Amino acid sequence: MILKTKYDTAFGRDVFLYTMTSSELEVGVTDFGGIVQFIRVNTPRGKKNVCLGFDSISDYLESGSYAGAIIGRVANRISGAKFALGGIEYELDRNDGENCNHSGVNGYDKRFYEAEIDGDALVLSLDSPDGDQGFPGRLVMRVRFELNGNALSVRFEAESDRDTLWNPTCHIYFNLGGEESGNVGDTELCVRADAYTPLSSARVPTGEVRRVSGTPFDFVSPHTIGERTDDVDLALTGGYDHNLALISEHAATATCEKSGITLDLYTDMPGLQLYTGGGLNGAKGKSRRYYPYDAFCLEPQYFPNAVNTRGFVPPILPAGEKREHFIGYVFSVS
Repeated sequence: MILKTKYDTAFGRDVFLYTMTSSELEVGVTDFGGIVQFIRVNTPRGKKNVCLGFDSISDYLESGSYAGAIIGRVANRISGAKFALGGIEYELDRNDGENCNHSGVNGYDKRFYEAEIDGDALVLSLDSPDGDQGFPGRLVMRVRFELNGNALSVRFEAESDRDTLWNPTCHIYFNLGGEESGNVGDTELCVRADAYTPLSSARVPTGEVRRVSGTPFDFVSPHTIGERTDDVDLALTGGYDHNLALISEHAATATCEKSGITLDLYTDMPGLQLYTGGGLNGAKGKSRRYYPYDAFCLEPQYFPNAVNTRGFVPPILPAGEKREHFIGYVFSVS
């Protein structure tokens, strides 16, 4: 069942919230930004909202957080805010120092989507014209949100009329103790990644792929998120904001002992950005102001700056080719 209600008004248009309900979950998604506003998990003690969210679009925009939104065309950073494709150099917005982050100031998190209810699924569609954000090609994208019991699936599909870049993700901030509960340092995390991509001082990968063993990025065996936060490797980014190289479609498992809620994440994408909200600086959220380490993000992706880095698989979408990616979030309660 999907319920459509008015959520807000932004840029002279009504913004609608689509609430999907299954036997074990309740998920709200807006048609502005494809923002996941809440994920309520049924527990023996009642429903528990396990993601950060906002009471208005203005609060969301002022936060600068991308919280819960669809990111595109290209998630994460592109160094120098430029890239070459087919012998042509393209210039992008510089919105992260000299870099382009999440495709610039007018990313897909700030767009109105055409919404369609397809049975028990919500389908959001976006027609991105040639030259949009500086990228070549008219890209048509569909994002399908669907609940099945304790699982939320997000499936991306896109096609372009010119060779272009496409690296979408979903930027949900999780707090398995509850949106209101603050620091997630005691959340236990396992990530099925045996390597990570170290960062330069500009916060883009150096091009090296380094083994996680002996580093704070080793979550092959479970560690709490707050266990190694004083490590020098995290000082540049104010916590975790790093890409891990996945070795399994069962990418990660996170557990909060206090709430008894576990999240298992699945994806077909090669990388996973682990982010602990270093950019949250008192953003006005649903129940409280949000600060660093009040949540964690697990963002499936191609490696950051892959188009400019030898040895990384670039997120090139050839003209006329339809491509799909998926993210699956499965919740359980002990």
